[in-house]
Amino acid sequence: MKVCKSIRSLLAAAILLTIPIAPVIPASPVVTVCGPSTIEVHYTKDEAEAALACAGAADAVEFLDPIGLVLPLRIRIELVTELPPELAPSAAGCYDVAGQRVLVPDFDHFLQNRTWFGVPATATLYRSVVAHESAHAIAVCHIGDRKLPLAAHEYVAYVTMLATTEQGTRARVLDANPGTGFDHPTQINDLRYVLGPEQFGVESYRHWLKQPDPPGFLRRILAGAVVLDPPM
Repeated sequence: MKVCKSIRSLLAAAILLTIPIAPVIPASPVVTVCGPSTIEVHYTKDEAEAALACAGAADAVEFLDPIGLVLPLRIRIELVTELPPELAPSAAGCYDVAGQRVLVPDFDHFLQNRTWFGVPATATLYRSVVAHESAHAIAVCHIGDRKLPLAAHEYVAYVTMLATTEQGTRARVLDANPGTGFDHPTQINDLRYVLGPEQFGVESYRHWLKQPDPPGFLRRILAGAVVLDPPM
């Protein structure tokens, strides 16, 4: 997952789970509230990137709400000039569980990566990054005291991200990362995620599409009934 409640660095993982992290957002940010929701974006550059962040968070909410994973009291999104140093260089964001905040690079810094998932970095992909991290924020509020494996969190976040990505961009991402989806739930594991986060993401999405009850499968993932790796 991309969770920053504290810190656990699993190569390309962007999940921070036990040590509180210091804020990395510059001083005096502007705060915008995304429509009538409880999603707020803290930014320092322009309203266009805040609008992209609002749209990405809304994508996650609209996808997860119908399956019973409703929006928590608040999602705070911070668009930052740098992510916490504990994260791998390939990380595109994280969710800080302790601080209850999503951390995403500002749009200019995201574009510096040039590519993501093997395709050119664009505003559409940036919106998808925010959807991914917002999915973590929502999912964490629905697992209670369960300690789920990293792979369980990431499966839900990647499915949310790719299911809500604009169709043409999603097709390019899938074409750049060929595969057929996992053949068995045992393949949804932390090692497979750590060795290839992006491939894990596209294979999770393809696997999810094959489920007879896709919404129910996500609920089972968060209930701890599918991914049986040791919890993170």
